[in-house]
Amino acid sequence: MTRIGTAYGASPLTFLSLAGVGDLFLTCSSSSSRNYTVGYRLGQGEKLDHIIKTLGRVAEGVTTAKGLKAIVDELGVAAPIASGVSNMTALWM
Repeated sequence: MTRIGTAYGASPLTFLSLAGVGDLFLTCSSSSSRNYTVGYRLGQGEKLDHIIKTLGRVAEGVTTAKGLKAIVDELGVAAPIASGVSNMTALWM
């Protein structure tokens, strides 16, 4: 997250705030998070299309992963987690 933002000229300190790492932490760890729920259900063996149809809410990370991978590739930034999520999302779609 920091590498991508700083590639666009952002201060690295921006990502240490509640809006940066705080939001990321909650997204990754809260069962109330839509993105967490999608990942958890994928881990339980459900198909992504079924999860999306039955979630009842938008999990923005699913569609964002593809766009983020394009940005990472364009910038030439090392972002292995973003690339991994994109690769996994592509496998499940």
